[in-house]
Amino acid sequence: MSAAPRIVLEDRESALDLALFLRRARALDDDGARITVVPHRSVTALEARPGGRLDVCVPVLTRSGLLDQSMEIFGVRSWEIASQEPVDAVYEHAALLDRLERDGGVDWPVPPAEVHRAWAGQGIPREGWQPAGTLPTAALVEADRTGSRQIADSLPADPGQAMVHQARRAVWGSPEGSLGGLPAGVGFGAVKLGFLGDPSQAPSSVPVRQREGHVLVSLPYGSIVVRVPGLPGDR
Repeated sequence: MSAAPRIVLEDRESALDLALFLRRARALDDDGARITVVPHRSVTALEARPGGRLDVCVPVLTRSGLLDQSMEIFGVRSWEIASQEPVDAVYEHAALLDRLERDGGVDWPVPPAEVHRAWAGQGIPREGWQPAGTLPTAALVEADRTGSRQIADSLPADPGQAMVHQARRAVWGSPEGSLGGLPAGVGFGAVKLGFLGDPSQAPSSVPVRQREGHVLVSLPYGSIVVRVPGLPGDR
């Protein structure tokens, strides 16, 4: 049996940062994280760079089934790594955090068991994004604040998990005019995943790009990607 691929982060700070991101993601949706190693590319051997990039994609709001045609929302963050072994799989948050909490969390093998999730069946494009305007940062923060209040006000004292999921989907999946028709969950993901950092220090607006059934909102500390039914390239 071949040894499991290893992820080698640059330093302990990167390991702590990744662990914090995974904890935040698990609080939103404990449905695993897709990790992908993208080796650095070079035109010539003289320009070759060691290592690669670790892309981590987590669900914020996903479809409820095959007949559900609502928009889906994902959070994506990247880290520079020293390893290049190919990895592209979904793992439980707990399994990844277990690796990061051992021996400094800088050098670790991927968990032994992958998990299969419908939301990860279609990859997110990495190149070819085209400019599609900007979004006000204040609108992202307000969408998160307003939506969180709406969900809290709509739930009884002891709601069941199904009721919580139904309320979340109704609020975060609703198109928001201040976000150009993107779902309110874009603001939820941007704030709760820490992609804005300190909102008071964030830029007044952030760029939006589009490609093949997806819209990408680039934030100071990560990206929110929306999979939009009806855009060219959606499947």
